[in-house]
Amino acid sequence: MNYLPKYIRIFFIALFICFMIVVFNNPTVFANDSENNETNQLPQESVYEEDVNLSASSESGKVGEEVTVIISIENAQGTGGGEFELSYDPDIVEPVEIDEGAFFSDVNNLFESNLEFTDSRIKVIWVTPELDTADSGVLCTIVFNLKKAGNSPLDFHEVVFAPEGIELDTAVSGNIESKDDPDKVGKEEAIKAADRAIRWLPRPENIRFLPPNIQSDIAAAQALVDIAKNEFGATDDDFADLAKLQAVKDKVEKRKAIFAARDAIDLIPPPGTITEEDREVIEEARRLVKIAIEEYGATDFDLCWRLRKLLISEYRLGDKLPPDPDDPDDPLPPTGAMVTTIVSGFLLTGAGLFFLVKRKGRFNF
Repeated sequence: MNYLPKYIRIFFIALFICFMIVVFNNPTVFANDSENNETNQLPQESVYEEDVNLSASSESGKVGEEVTVIISIENAQGTGGGEFELSYDPDIVEPVEIDEGAFFSDVNNLFESNLEFTDSRIKVIWVTPELDTADSGVLCTIVFNLKKAGNSPLDFHEVVFAPEGIELDTAVSGNIESKDDPDKVGKEEAIKAADRAIRWLPRPENIRFLPPNIQSDIAAAQALVDIAKNEFGATDDDFADLAKLQAVKDKVEKRKAIFAARDAIDLIPPPGTITEEDREVIEEARRLVKIAIEEYGATDFDLCWRLRKLLISEYRLGDKLPPDPDDPDDPLPPTGAMVTTIVSGFLLTGAGLFFLVKRKGRFNF
């Protein structure tokens, strides 16, 4: 009896095993076409009856707020997934969050997104292994932060659906309208107006006299500050240099107190003519001097020689000791010093002329 060689037998055995594997893993290999269509394919009308529609909602809000855009899908029954890119204006809005919508009912669905796909596009991908049973619904929601006033169109790009053959029918673009908050704009303008008024005020250290319009300018600046605070809720920190306004006000009040004290002293008659009838005038002058010094920090130098006049007048009434001629705080030299200074100047001038003439005479020889 002739036997096949061993290697031939091994080859046929391996071939038979491969055949059986194919049969068991593909039971419809030998089925007819009608049976295959009934058991392995969905009816064509359930998948391709209508093409799919996508739409993005239009929203509006104020700068600084957030809005939620709704992405909806229609005619999606029988689809197994898809993807799209959504463009926006990055100068107007910024995407901050995305969530899948109620369209997905199966926990086995896959939903992925990338809010930073590009600097102006969002990428969304979803897969439904069991194929979608819902026809329409909310595919996802996207939260945008409104950065500045303007409009940001929301347009679909690179739309693809599965399985192959499903096409996009329409893609309705959305829009985000970002508006300035009227209250915020009013607040900013009120603060700017107050800052501008304060900026035009003179520096406190430069105020030696009282300019004609200084008090009205201070009042106008303060009124603008009050409007920004009371009507728009501004705080001290919102202003660029509110401390300058207060410093100018303090300096002007000080100068007013000094001038009031000076004017009161000027009303006192010459010390040599002081009588008891002048007491009221002298006491009023002393009161204003006290206010200028104690409340506003005025010095003897600010009151100049008038303070000496007041002291002498009070001495004439018997209310004060005579002023000390050697007082180092006296803003002017003791009486007679001015005459001495003038005489000394004449003497020095004469001596200079004498030596000049003598010198010229020597050259003439």
